[in-house]
Amino acid sequence: MKQLLLSILLINLFSCRTSKVVQETNKCKEGAAIEISMPKLLLAKNKNHTIVMFMDGFDGNTQLFTNDKLIFDKNIETNFSTSYADMTDFAVSEETFLKIQTEAEINNCIEFKLDRRYSAVLVYRFDDKWMLRYSNEKVFSFE
Repeated sequence: MKQLLLSILLINLFSCRTSKVVQETNKCKEGAAIEISMPKLLLAKNKNHTIVMFMDGFDGNTQLFTNDKLIFDKNIETNFSTSYADMTDFAVSEETFLKIQTEAEINNCIEFKLDRRYSAVLVYRFDDKWMLRYSNEKVFSFE
């Protein structure tokens, strides 16, 4: 009985979906911080493909560059009931750097190296900072 309880406790302990939060300097704008949240448990994914989801804080023309190549150029607006604006998917190389440029007056740019262990990155933009949330969830439903 003790072994069963111990086994259940260990399974629950290691199956928790905790995440770590790290701060990184934005390479696009000197001194601007990026908050990055990553789940500790990584799932298998197609390492040659990534989804970028634009979430809160987008209102206007937004451009996405991968390794200095423009791949997304669209006028987007966050839907406040879903906190979702738009998304795009693309093939990634061994080292992929992303740059997102908006037409906002302040904090209008972010540049970072993509963590290829994840299948998606959700991008949030606030007045004074950017936030990235990496994910391996397979189902995203926004309608």
